[in-house]
Amino acid sequence: MQQRVRVAGANNFPFDSQAVDAVFELSRGNLRAIDHLARKSLGFAAVESSAAVDPSLVTAARQKLLL
Repeated sequence: MQQRVRVAGANNFPFDSQAVDAVFELSRGNLRAIDHLARKSLGFAAVESSAAVDPSLVTAARQKLLL
């Protein structure tokens, strides 16, 4: 996940360690699911003007995506 964020041009990794664990657990390691879940989580963080994605945002994204 960090590599994809870096390639996208981000200077800072926007996920805290618990959010990374939540993304992996909820996606079951499926790369496509990781991408969708991470992207939706980032969107929720942007709407809330949050500095970092936390597990609650990952959970909200999962509910929205129905993973």
